[in-house]
Amino acid sequence: MYPGKYPFRATFKRPTVSSDEIGNQSSTMQEIGRAWIALEPLSGREYVAAAQTQAETTHKILLRTPDFSIDNTCIVECQGNVYEIDSAPLDYLKGEISLTAKVKSGSA
Repeated sequence: MYPGKYPFRATFKRPTVSSDEIGNQSSTMQEIGRAWIALEPLSGREYVAAAQTQAETTHKILLRTPDFSIDNTCIVECQGNVYEIDSAPLDYLKGEISLTAKVKSGSA
């Protein structure tokens, strides 16, 4: 395809719930796959909530159609950031999908 079009390596994770022997449930993030992605900032805004300034940045993530399923419960870890997927994957071009995601935290 185009060398350098997808410059970032990302890990995709999905929440899973497991139970121990006495019935306690815990939620963990399970890796479902890795892919090379393009990451483009779409918008950024700040708002004040409960006397604290909050920043929110939205990104577009482009990747080749992966061999694993992605939905809006998944997260993406890339470049030390965690991104929450806002929208279900959209077919952008043949063989490529587009996601919209928000930065969840600054550390993976």
